Amino acid sequence: MGRNKSFVKDYMTKNVISVSPDTPTEEIITLMKKSHHNSYPVVKNNRLVGMVTAFDIVAKEDSETVSGIMSTKLVVANQNLSINDASRVMFRRGISRMPVVDVDGALVGIIT
Repeated sequence: MGRNKSFVKDYMTKNVISVSPDTPTEEIITLMKKSHHNSYPVVKNNRLVGMVTAFDIVAKEDSETVSGIMSTKLVVANQNLSINDASRVMFRRGISRMPVVDVDGALVGIIT
């Protein structure tokens, strides 16, 4: 009895709201309040360059823009990664969301 393997692409959210490194920090705070999301991928020139979270806003030095507070050491997934492997990575790293990128580093989704 064979089981079909499930992949990240089958479960990821594809229409992801992202921000740029130049987005004002105050704008991110407003976006978080309105959307009830506590993190956003940061994209520049069509490539994922970081993530900004509510924790970044609170814990890091004041910065007028996202570029000064975003996290740049990211754990990302390929959309062809099995959902079981993605779950293991998220559990072991203690993360609740993982950006999904293509071979060029472009953001194509997010898995939570």
